[in-house]
Amino acid sequence: MSSATSMLDWRCRDLPPVVRMVRKPKVGRWAATGLVVGLVVTRWGAAQLGAPPAVRAASAKNPATITFYLYQGDQETVDWMRSMITKFEEKHPDIKVNVITSAGADYVTKLTTLWAAGTPPDVWGQGGPVRTYVERGWLLDLTSYAKRDLEELKPSEFFRAAWLAYQWDGKFWGLPFMSVGTFLFYNAELFDRGGVPYPPTEWKDPGWTCDEMVAAARNLTVIDPSGRMKQGGVGVNTGVFGSILYSYLAGGDWFDQNAYRTGTPSQSTLHTPENVKAFSAAVNLMWKDRVAPRPGMEFDSWSGFQNGQVAMYLGAGPWAVMGKRNVLKFAWGMASLPKISQRASIVYTDPWMVSSATKHPEAAWELVKYLTSSEVLQSYAEIAAFPPARTNCVMAYLQRMARFSTHHSEREILMALAGAQEYGRESIDHTINGWPDIMNTLTPIWTEMFANRKGVGESLAAADEKLTALYRKLATSRR
Repeated sequence: MSSATSMLDWRCRDLPPVVRMVRKPKVGRWAATGLVVGLVVTRWGAAQLGAPPAVRAASAKNPATITFYLYQGDQETVDWMRSMITKFEEKHPDIKVNVITSAGADYVTKLTTLWAAGTPPDVWGQGGPVRTYVERGWLLDLTSYAKRDLEELKPSEFFRAAWLAYQWDGKFWGLPFMSVGTFLFYNAELFDRGGVPYPPTEWKDPGWTCDEMVAAARNLTVIDPSGRMKQGGVGVNTGVFGSILYSYLAGGDWFDQNAYRTGTPSQSTLHTPENVKAFSAAVNLMWKDRVAPRPGMEFDSWSGFQNGQVAMYLGAGPWAVMGKRNVLKFAWGMASLPKISQRASIVYTDPWMVSSATKHPEAAWELVKYLTSSEVLQSYAEIAAFPPARTNCVMAYLQRMARFSTHHSEREILMALAGAQEYGRESIDHTINGWPDIMNTLTPIWTEMFANRKGVGESLAAADEKLTALYRKLATSRR
């Protein structure tokens, strides 16, 4: 066991009652006989953690003023977050919170600008290159705070993967508020029209493979007499972000285990047989099997799925549906990802973090605890596009997804969500230092590879060479 996990005492416990209340699934070809979620939640042994910090000295007459940096996404979420901040200030009259947003700028770009100007926020979150933040010295180590307030935090209520997501090198860097895996989303109406069985929500189903997905996609693809695709069977993510999923499904990886332990890669491992197999399967969906939209077509995989022109979308999270509630006009489902060699999912866990430059660490920590509390996450589940990180807060989210789907029960959605957590690995933009540079390096190579202008083996070999050079450069700059 690595130093990042040796301080954790993992215990299996029953899921909260909310998980057991969901309805039985509909009967179908792949319907599960029972709900065996298998989530493991944790109790954090605090014996090895440092001493607690000093108590806050601010008062109602002289409040501690902190800044909170918020993503300017959909207005409903922004308004809800501002209302939570108002409630927090009412509960803590000795703390004043100034909200700033990313309006008019990319979230990470503006954060970098704020740091460069010497005015970083006290609290921010919502994902991003967290390991890079640690490497830059931007984050406050929250280990001693978490130890002191462990009973209040109730770690056993969190999804296991979410609770562990930001515990590295024996330190605690952020408290999660959202956590979700990736899935295969499908248009249930197109499946019904084509007489194709639905893919399974149960991730342990032994029969759901890439070959089965391709067979279903062939039956769902419509090509007109001129050879033009009128309806695609499956949509493929051709961008760098998230495409490591193909490698995971084929038993491959882009980094060695030391990179995951330290957060800093030293050598690329892209040009391997497993990765060639993985990306060949993805490219073949477009160019050999002809069941996925290609670059340059009238509709692409993403817009085609939203418009009802693509039957399945491979490797998306709930943003594919819950973030498009005013766009999708069909009944949809979410299923296990098909295995190439194994089951896998990417888990996206977003934490709230505290700046290492804050002048009011206690006040900032109080805000982070509040924003990840059951009280707030119960409310979050009623409006958010993503499920809360606490298992005892998911019921409202399951109900909302089921109502919007019109195809799934809450129980089926829970089965899909839980399986993605069980087979998931935290997103590499969160866990690997230097991710923005890695993505920029790979983007032109990926463009050529998915356009079928360069072969998969040639492309991955070029990626290995460029990434290894990048890692040397990053190592030199750190020294």
